[in-house]
Amino acid sequence: MKELSVPLTRFLKAFPSLNSLHPFEGALLDLTVGEGTYVSVLQKVDTLRKSIQETGKSYANRAANAPNKKAATAVAEEGSQALAALFSRGSKAIEDLKKVSRSLRSLPYVDPSLPTLALVGAPNVGKSSLVRVLSSGVPEVCNYPFTTRSIKMGHFYIDAKRHQ
Repeated sequence: MKELSVPLTRFLKAFPSLNSLHPFEGALLDLTVGEGTYVSVLQKVDTLRKSIQETGKSYANRAANAPNKKAATAVAEEGSQALAALFSRGSKAIEDLKKVSRSLRSLPYVDPSLPTLALVGAPNVGKSSLVRVLSSGVPEVCNYPFTTRSIKMGHFYIDAKRHQ
């Protein structure tokens, strides 16, 4: 039981609550994953985690109160099968959580406490080339329009102060 529920608890704690997000991060999350989807996926995984804990505790209690070792072993085996079936039924929630995680990892990290410069302009005028030359950013640069299709971050220093 702990082999399943403890990692799920750690995974869930790694995802921030919507209230703790900076408004910019919240907007990115909403545009990328959707707030409703985010909350729903986390709730489904948490429900799975709680079901695994309850089922595991129930079978552990039954095994502890079994009249003999053979009965306890049979209850433990039954419990293992029940947990495996439960986890199998909840695997879609786990897969959905992995998709949400991949989507969020692909987003740029913007530190709201740092001064931020945004380059916006017409296609194929050299914005990515400028970011590449002036900062740590490494956007793809090609000689055709719409090469850059998402936010590309870079950092640079002015008077020892970091900017993004």
